[in-house]
Amino acid sequence: MKEVPNMKFRSLGGSRQAVLDSPEALRQALNLDPAQWAMTGIRSSALLCDPDFLDCLDPDKSGRIRIDDVRELLKWCLDVSSSGDGFVESSPELSLADLNRESVDGKRIFDSARAILRAAGKPETSFITLELAAEYRETIVSALLNGDGVIQPDLLEKENPNDAAYAAAVMK
Repeated sequence: MKEVPNMKFRSLGGSRQAVLDSPEALRQALNLDPAQWAMTGIRSSALLCDPDFLDCLDPDKSGRIRIDDVRELLKWCLDVSSSGDGFVESSPELSLADLNRESVDGKRIFDSARAILRAAGKPETSFITLELAAEYRETIVSALLNGDGVIQPDLLEKENPNDAAYAAAVMK
C-alpha cells in the first residue's frame, strides 16, 4: 500500500490512529497500509452492536472481522451514498437525498425506504430512521401473508382457528 497524502492522524490510547471525519477521509482509508489500521482483526462476538450490522461486517461468516471486510463494507457505503456525508455525521436519520440512485444497491435502498415511508403514512418525508425500518420489518415478518410463501400456523391460528386446524392436519 502506498502512503496516503493528507490523511489526518491523532494519538488515541498511545497509538496513532486515522481520523475519519469526512467522506474524503473514508475514501483515503481504503488505501491505508494494514500497519496503520487500529485493528487487523477482531472476533465479531466481541462487538456489541446490531446483529444485522455484524453480518455485513462478516460476510464470510468466519466469526472474525478483518481489514478487508471493513474495506469492502466501506466501498459499499461509499457506492450507495451520493456524497458520503451520511456516514460521517452522527445522526439516527438517513437522508434519501444522500442515496446514490445510480448505484444498484443505492436505488434499492431508496425504493425500499420510499415503500416503508408510504406504509408508515409518511410519503413526503425526506429521511428514514433505523427505528422505522425495524418497525416495518417486524410488521412484515409477523404478517400472515408476508410474501415468503410460508404459512405460519401460530399466525393462522389467530386469523382463523378452523384454517389452522386444517393446515396442521395437512402438514402432518
